[in-house]
Amino acid sequence: MSKKTSLAKINRPRLFGVVPRERLFASLDENRGRPLIWISGPPGAGKTTLVASYLEDRGLPIVWYQIDSGDADPATLFHYLALAAETLGTAVSTPLPRLVPEHLSDLASFARLFFRAFFAQLPEGLVLVLDNYQEAPLDASLHEIVRQAIAEVPPGHSVIGISRIEAPLGFVQLAASGAMTSVGWDKLQLSLDEVRAIAAKRRLGHFDGEAQELPTETRESVFNYFASLIFDQASEETRHILLSIAFLPRVTPSLAVELSGRTDAPALLEDLYRRRMFTDRTSGAEQVYQFHALFLDFLRDRVRVVLAPEGLDELVGRSAAVLEGSGEFDAAMDLRIAAGDWDEAVRMILQEANGLLNNGRRQTLERWIRAIPSTKSHAYPWIVYWLGMAQVQTEPAHGIETLQEALGGFRVLGDVQGQILCLAALLNAANLGYSAVEAMDGWLDELLAKMDQLQAFPSPDVELRVWGVLCSALFWSRPWHPWTASAAHRVEALLARGGAPAVALAAAASALSTTSTSGEFECGDRITEATAHLVDGRGASPSEAAWWLARAGYLRFVEARYEEALGFIRRACEVAESNGMRATFAITIYTRFMVEFRVSGWTVANATLAEMEAMPRPNYPVGEAMLYVYQARRAQFRGRCDEAADLAELTHAAILRTGSQYQEMRMAGACRGHARPRIDATQGIAVAGEGRQPKVLPALSRMRHASNVYPGPRGSHRSGSGAGGHSHVSPQTT
Repeated sequence: MSKKTSLAKINRPRLFGVVPRERLFASLDENRGRPLIWISGPPGAGKTTLVASYLEDRGLPIVWYQIDSGDADPATLFHYLALAAETLGTAVSTPLPRLVPEHLSDLASFARLFFRAFFAQLPEGLVLVLDNYQEAPLDASLHEIVRQAIAEVPPGHSVIGISRIEAPLGFVQLAASGAMTSVGWDKLQLSLDEVRAIAAKRRLGHFDGEAQELPTETRESVFNYFASLIFDQASEETRHILLSIAFLPRVTPSLAVELSGRTDAPALLEDLYRRRMFTDRTSGAEQVYQFHALFLDFLRDRVRVVLAPEGLDELVGRSAAVLEGSGEFDAAMDLRIAAGDWDEAVRMILQEANGLLNNGRRQTLERWIRAIPSTKSHAYPWIVYWLGMAQVQTEPAHGIETLQEALGGFRVLGDVQGQILCLAALLNAANLGYSAVEAMDGWLDELLAKMDQLQAFPSPDVELRVWGVLCSALFWSRPWHPWTASAAHRVEALLARGGAPAVALAAAASALSTTSTSGEFECGDRITEATAHLVDGRGASPSEAAWWLARAGYLRFVEARYEEALGFIRRACEVAESNGMRATFAITIYTRFMVEFRVSGWTVANATLAEMEAMPRPNYPVGEAMLYVYQARRAQFRGRCDEAADLAELTHAAILRTGSQYQEMRMAGACRGHARPRIDATQGIAVAGEGRQPKVLPALSRMRHASNVYPGPRGSHRSGSGAGGHSHVSPQTT
């Protein structure tokens, strides 16, 4: 039941024997048009019961979301709300935008995009309930996400926040504008009539409103009194069951049996729920029970008193194991961290790291890793590696530093597989935006040498990932290497074995980029056909889909199949724009300009260029160079030769900053007959006035020289293996 328990996070509580609180129902009716209703009060005030009974009585569609410590990672909220939308959405529902690393720099924009789509495809009158809001960390991005969600609530919908504390300070403006109303402890307190009705419903006999036998110092003492009443008067078997499940935040009947060893555990849970003894229940494939937070705290305190240290450690370990087995990974990790069970925590990180990153839960992975004492984590290079992989998604320079640290650890241990994966990750990070290009040659040399030593890859996906990175790294930095011409074919052969969609699309996009530029069109066409179906699959993130579409479109462009190219590129732009991926959209629109220039001429292309110029300037040299090139083309088209020459010089300076010899060769494209994109900067130089030529001709000469050492398509290469050549190794036999 890998996900059944975790899906209780989006199941609403089931009610039994609840007395409707009509005076509060009326208040909620009056305010239902407001985007946010905030209900706050101390533990046991009846907040959750009030909201659940009201929504059930009014028959309103609900998405009920249980907030916990895992929501410090914004990907958690978006992931589970998307699952909830699948169950409630209309027949024409479309997939909701998916959070990818690019969004983390502007989370507010993505939140608006997500909730606009979320509310649009759900039933009229929907209420989104955020329960246990006090569990969100004070500095969590969740607060800003909720503020953006409130801004997107359409008329007729509402968000209800349930918390032990008042609304965050950031919500003050919502209250001032009338977008939020509050129901506090002063309104939640039971009236005498309500107390009598509850007593009658639960057959508690006559109640005169005095309740003098109860402690009155704090509500916590009241709960402890009742908990003691339940626990101390219970049978030994009942106490054993309750203590056995004390460390589970939520429990199913099967888990209760597994931990307690008693087949009567499910009956006890149902009895507590029906008697309203601090127990809620949600329905699903299996019933899920949840104790009130104070009752749970009481049970955990009792466990620590009753059990010896070794018995406590054993129970915590078994509880963490069953939580992990039922898909409650965050709760399992929290238990292991609290218990200082670092070996199991490390094992779980290594087991779940790749899945967390694939699901966009980078912050969760970082939180887990940083909870491990540094003396422990640094003894495991794989832990450092996964930390670097998480960091590189949003902070490439920082991630590269961490990956280099991991690489040093792998070297010390002689772990060849670890070194290969680490070097591939470093090269991939350097390729993104051309960061640390100056270090690429050393990493590439080392990776090629390690490939000779490797007996076998740990999995087909790892092999495909490494060759996908090699395909690009060789082409950008070592175009004369003997593997450069065959790397794309190696990727093609590995794709035929299948693999994870995310890995396959990334490797395919890399191969499409190189085949379109090297003239290996038939290979590129086969890869396009083999992987096109993955773009719309559930395993592909929007960023991977957009990049694949852009690369496939570029291949069609250099094949002079312009209409097909435009179709791919426009679709890539749609995917990027609809998912709020501004950086990806900006890069994709640059490719769209090239295609439109060929297909539709300057009238259409010039409008796209104006759109590009209105965007923030690219902060990476290749994007900067592309913009200068297109502006140079426009200047040349308009007969402004000096302006074209100035822009050509800026283009060359930007290209030199990449450190990529391939990009320098690319500048000489107009001078060579290879099938790759022709950048007309050289034309801008050539048409410049005679007075400019002495200044720019040396640059043109360098570019022509670089082009002369380029092997051209289909595998010829310069004499000698060169630095890191390894010409004796065949990629087909590695």
